[in-house]
Amino acid sequence: MSYGQVMTMNVIFHQVCSSDFVSDLWLNFLFSNSYWFVYERADIRVRGSAYFNFLSTLCKLATTIIQNAIWQFLSEQFINVNLIPESLFHMQMTVAINEFLRLNPARLAHILELSQGIVHGNTFVSSYLLNWHWSLYNNNRNQTMTRAHAITLNNSCSCGTRRYCVQPGGIYSSTMNNSYWMMPGLNIGCSVVETLLRSTLECLYNQTCIDLLQLYIGRIPTLFPNIINLTAMDPMLPSRFMTNITIHDLANELFIEEVQYQTSYLEFYERCAPNYCSYIFEKRSNFLIIISQILALWGGLTLSFGFLAPCIVQLLFKINVYRQNNRVNIVA
Repeated sequence: MSYGQVMTMNVIFHQVCSSDFVSDLWLNFLFSNSYWFVYERADIRVRGSAYFNFLSTLCKLATTIIQNAIWQFLSEQFINVNLIPESLFHMQMTVAINEFLRLNPARLAHILELSQGIVHGNTFVSSYLLNWHWSLYNNNRNQTMTRAHAITLNNSCSCGTRRYCVQPGGIYSSTMNNSYWMMPGLNIGCSVVETLLRSTLECLYNQTCIDLLQLYIGRIPTLFPNIINLTAMDPMLPSRFMTNITIHDLANELFIEEVQYQTSYLEFYERCAPNYCSYIFEKRSNFLIIISQILALWGGLTLSFGFLAPCIVQLLFKINVYRQNNRVNIVA
């Protein structure tokens, strides 16, 4: 029989994967295909769509991975030679679930590590000017040329040689690199992937922080003429993750808050359909029972000897007479 015949499973994901911040309304609101190159690379207003789009993609990818894994797990065969007791059945189910939870989160972690290595190893240039600053110009021969240089942060970390360079993100002046407001938990890296994975969800738990973000976004009416209503995530909702956990660590756990499952020993028993059952009673005898059994054995032996003794004596007597007769015949 398969695990799916004796078990049901349901996965509860982190609330960010069902929040306003991965909704089409928010993603479409943030999206802008113009003017973003004018603003500082750490400004979230015109590049935020890329970060939240990637967050939405991670949630969908995690959901797909875990749904496929559950389908595969429940399709596997649960094999036992004999009908096992209920306690052992539940223990084996728990072991199988723990192994399921141990193996599957690594799948998304491997995908993320591979994508990070490919982006940095091949020196892909971010279209959002996150790792290389590039520009087009005409030379003296009226030819269009490209000029590019790696972005180096204030701590001398160069995105041309390292992928782990980060700087605080928030709201910046469009003409100077002066910051108006630092968004808690936002860390701008050398790519969209690095930025999201090294950031946290701190601001998204705070309605005041969300309102401030909306306020600054509204200061670019040409790009964001309308403001939408956003509700912060609930920090009081039970969670096994801290509010300041990085999205990298959250994704490595597939955004899984809890795996709920139910097992049915009755279903297992009925599907096994044993033809017969055998059982053994083990009982420790007390002193009186032992004495009575010894006396009963002694009485039985006495009765047996009383019945067998005359027969044995008569048999021995006949054997002796027979031997004496044979001896007389031989002498004669």
